[in-house]
Amino acid sequence: RATTGDLDVQSNAPGNALTVNLAAGSTIVSTNADVGFNRTTTGAITMTGGLGTLQSGGASPQVFFNGGNGVNAVSVDVNNIIGCAEGSGSTYSILTQNGDLNVGTTNTSGATSVRTNGVGSDIITCGDITSTNGPVTMQAGTGTDADVKLNNNVTSGGALNITSSGGLGSDVTVATGATISGATTTVTTPSLVVDGTGIVRSTGAGADLQISSNAPGNVLNVALNGPTATLQSNTGNVNFNTPAATGAITVTGGPANGVITANAGNGNVNLNGGLANAVNVNVNQINGCIAGTGTPFNVT
Repeated sequence: RATTGDLDVQSNAPGNALTVNLAAGSTIVSTNADVGFNRTTTGAITMTGGLGTLQSGGASPQVFFNGGNGVNAVSVDVNNIIGCAEGSGSTYSILTQNGDLNVGTTNTSGATSVRTNGVGSDIITCGDITSTNGPVTMQAGTGTDADVKLNNNVTSGGALNITSSGGLGSDVTVATGATISGATTTVTTPSLVVDGTGIVRSTGAGADLQISSNAPGNVLNVALNGPTATLQSNTGNVNFNTPAATGAITVTGGPANGVITANAGNGNVNLNGGLANAVNVNVNQINGCIAGTGTPFNVT
């Protein structure tokens, strides 16, 4: 415990590899400042077992894992992290078993995963997340109201997979000014909300933007809450649900708000409601060929 300043844990092993083993109920805590691992000199960081709490304090608390961008692996599995978890690594995995996981500035070169297993637990960004090669996985907890709240840019040079719980009241929200971008982007949630100037896109050659529901019956709701709130595939299609997992689809925003663009207008906007489910879309602008199934099938 540190009561007045930072608490730093630094390895002095060859290569600065650091292993931290936490028992049930144990805590590494700075009551008024940050907690850091290998902040002085980068090295691989490993925490296993899903036990213990990492806790920072102060006005803008941070828990920092310094593997080094593209240099060393970071693998953390603890019960709970209190504070904004940020860091760097070649591969990078942060998993908590309980509580919301706040994810800050993260820079990696490879596979990146931020997940929480807690019931009703959220993933909340508090800084930009960038992986040069990806993939990037962001996954909220289970049960009702387990959300992914994207307040900052998320960029993956490979696949980007964002998943909320399928439980009641769960959603993925994109704040105004945030750009959520992967070579191939898949969002799985009962409800996607894009506010203001927020953008969700796939940038890879021929890559689709896939938005699917994991709610009962695959019911999907999308709200585009700004004139330039955008869903976009640079050179592929934009898909709502899939032909194998159809469900009712509602997309709102219009007449003033919302843009859906597939391959600069040369791709398809696929609305996979299924013959037994309603499709209702009302947005300001759709650039692409509209296709799909639904009863009724209304696009305005």
